[in-house]
Amino acid sequence: MRSMIKPWIVGTLVHLHTSSPTETHSIGHQVGSLLPPSSIIGLDGPLGVGKTCFAQGVAMGLGVPPSVHVTSPAYTLVQEYPLDQMTFVHIDFYRLDTLSLGDYVLFEELFAKPNQIILVEWASKFMDEFTSESLLISIEHCLDEDHRSLSFFSNSSKYSPLLHQLAGHVHSVT
Repeated sequence: MRSMIKPWIVGTLVHLHTSSPTETHSIGHQVGSLLPPSSIIGLDGPLGVGKTCFAQGVAMGLGVPPSVHVTSPAYTLVQEYPLDQMTFVHIDFYRLDTLSLGDYVLFEELFAKPNQIILVEWASKFMDEFTSESLLISIEHCLDEDHRSLSFFSNSSKYSPLLHQLAGHVHSVT
């Protein structure tokens, strides 16, 4: 008797390379325009690699007007950008080494709110305490100071269409 073994896909991984901050921003813009409702994005990478540049692209892809300057909320921890149908919430864990009870309650409430897209810089520090379903993006330096390697991963089928579109339609960014 023949056994039928079905593959079990644990997650989807996509790698992209950019050669300028403009291209990194453009990939962010494309991601923002493809995100499903109530998405949570985690960004990681070394200081100065372009996490905020990517976040600015995501914000524009979501509909944050170009006249609104999206900056890293490293000192304020959270910046919210109200849009027509949702809110873009930009969080930065860079300055946090531990979470106080007040921080924990703040982030727990933010992650529980409906109708928003959350993007977290330095996500590996604490994001897994608030969600298990997210799109994780790692940005790394490569070749020279302008080139970046972006790795996208999710274990959630919610992000599969976005990842498949990135893998199949971003031919010019190599």
